[in-house]
Amino acid sequence: MTYCVGIWTRQGLVMASDSRTNAGHDQVNVARKMHVFAQPGERVFILLSSGSLSCTQSIITQLRRDFDEGKGLAQAPSLYDAARIIGEEVRRVSDMDRAALERDEFKFNVNFIVGGQVRGELPGLFIVYPQGNPL
Repeated sequence: MTYCVGIWTRQGLVMASDSRTNAGHDQVNVARKMHVFAQPGERVFILLSSGSLSCTQSIITQLRRDFDEGKGLAQAPSLYDAARIIGEEVRRVSDMDRAALERDEFKFNVNFIVGGQVRGELPGLFIVYPQGNPL
């Protein structure tokens, strides 16, 4: 079970996540579930991830690769657009991995809480569901 929370206050955002993974009662490990994408003075996005660790890591890896190349989240004009970019990557990884997972009776199950701000906007929060749609 993963615990993630995003709280939007008058003063800003509070983002928190646990770091435990569980592949059975005797296989408990640690993994980062909070990921920061920042361009100081321009934008900051904090992603909290839950669900299938392999799937969330695939999504984060591609988002980070694009961000470091100045694409994707690095060009998002708003937090909403950032949530849509994350949702598109969720769908892309789902298209690649879902059939193989379901063949072995695993579900494609990922969720992201996205908090942050683009210069000129107020801070905000979104959740991105396993289908890729943000709310």
